[in-house]
Amino acid sequence: MNNSGDTILHLIETTGPGGAETVLLDIVRNLDRQKFRSIVVVTGRGWLYENLTETKIPTLIVESNRANDISFLFKLIRIIHNNGVSLIHSHLGHMNFYAVLAGLLSGTPVVVTYHGLIDDWDRKNLKNRLRHALIRNCARCVVTVSNYLKRELIRVWKFDDKKIRTIYNGVDFDAFDNASLDHSIRDEFGISKGIPLIGMIGNIRNSKGYDIYIQAAAEVLRKIPNSRFLIIGQGQGKLLDDLKSLAEVLNISNNVIFTGFRSDVAAILSQLDVFVLSSTTEGLSIATIEAMGMRKPVVVTESGGPEEIVEHGFTGFLVPPFDPIVLAENIMKVLSDKASAKAMGERAAHSVRERFAIGRSIDCYVKLYRECLGKHG
Repeated sequence: MNNSGDTILHLIETTGPGGAETVLLDIVRNLDRQKFRSIVVVTGRGWLYENLTETKIPTLIVESNRANDISFLFKLIRIIHNNGVSLIHSHLGHMNFYAVLAGLLSGTPVVVTYHGLIDDWDRKNLKNRLRHALIRNCARCVVTVSNYLKRELIRVWKFDDKKIRTIYNGVDFDAFDNASLDHSIRDEFGISKGIPLIGMIGNIRNSKGYDIYIQAAAEVLRKIPNSRFLIIGQGQGKLLDDLKSLAEVLNISNNVIFTGFRSDVAAILSQLDVFVLSSTTEGLSIATIEAMGMRKPVVVTESGGPEEIVEHGFTGFLVPPFDPIVLAENIMKVLSDKASAKAMGERAAHSVRERFAIGRSIDCYVKLYRECLGKHG
């Protein structure tokens, strides 16, 4: 490679915090800056923009507030030409479409990453057919964060198996190990040390199945009435209001705590007795990997990606989605046997710290970038 490095343009349609935004941030933070010059385009200010500028990664805001935004596309092409971009790497469905169009019009190779199955991704309308056909035929490489997503793209949209590569999301476990654990979430919310503390991390969206989590909480509370359930993630609007109303209807509002977005995830995880994921569909689940890396027993749904993280009964428990009864039974199974839960957490940490280390993920992306740029070795 030349001394100045190849310029990679990273694109994403959301501003975070969230899984895809974290992956992009981890990639640009960890790439060798002597070999790769990163430029990021975001569509607005927010968590991701603030973290990128703090890391001194060149970041441009290009707003786009409507579908099929031709002006946004031509702004991308101008950025590609003005900065000598060698490769485009985009994240999430809508931006993958714009990236491939921009790559086609500028003669720039494109890597697209799919992080999950959201919105109407599988609806066979004209718009989706055109978008997926363009991405399928024109992207240099398609990355999925799990084999589950790879299978779905092949099944629903007939993507070429040879063009898709699975690259698991990585976690910076060193950062977790060095994070301050001084702050007590228990003290903050008045939860005594002996009280069972269960938590789920993730932005409040329909696909996270938080209504199932709350119903499971009600089942657990019938047997273990002093338990507390944390909902750790950003939420707003009707869905958040509906979840709070559900807790009220079930008469468990005092036991379910909505914390909002938190930056002290390591400290919170260190104090949990059980980590739960109640998603109905999940590309991979960085939060599950983080919890397991912190030696926590996990109870997660068979929602796609989690089956590639957890070995049922050995490193955690896998349960069917949409089933609060079975979810509750497995939470109580963990809480009822502390010795087994601790052993499970130790096995979980050993498993994920080897397979999902950030260095392994970055190495895979570097190898892919080199291939797409026609550079090997």
